[in-house]
Amino acid sequence: MPYAGWPEAVPTALFGLLFLLFVARAYQTARRRAFSEHREWVIRLVALAVGVGTIRLVGLGLVGLGMGLREEIGWSFAIGWTISLLIAEWWIRVTRGKVQMPVSHASPSGRVA
Repeated sequence: MPYAGWPEAVPTALFGLLFLLFVARAYQTARRRAFSEHREWVIRLVALAVGVGTIRLVGLGLVGLGMGLREEIGWSFAIGWTISLLIAEWWIRVTRGKVQMPVSHASPSGRVA
């Protein structure tokens, strides 16, 4: 049972759904050998995971604003993950096409050509 109620439960459920989606997309793109796309999904996945720590930092920043703890938790969840994911999307766009992905000489069957 979430301490802060729905302001904590909704972002937590969204985190779980996004985490599973990002893992699935990263896996699919790796299986298709689309490594540039795979890189982008893994960056999003890491940003989502790092967002848990960002939530704590945002929560510390909200301490002096006179909010109650439950309200602070709700805002820190929303702001923390948003910041992390926005930075990840910015990084993806800045580096898209600039990163050279290694070319594999293995065929889809796993044999080296």
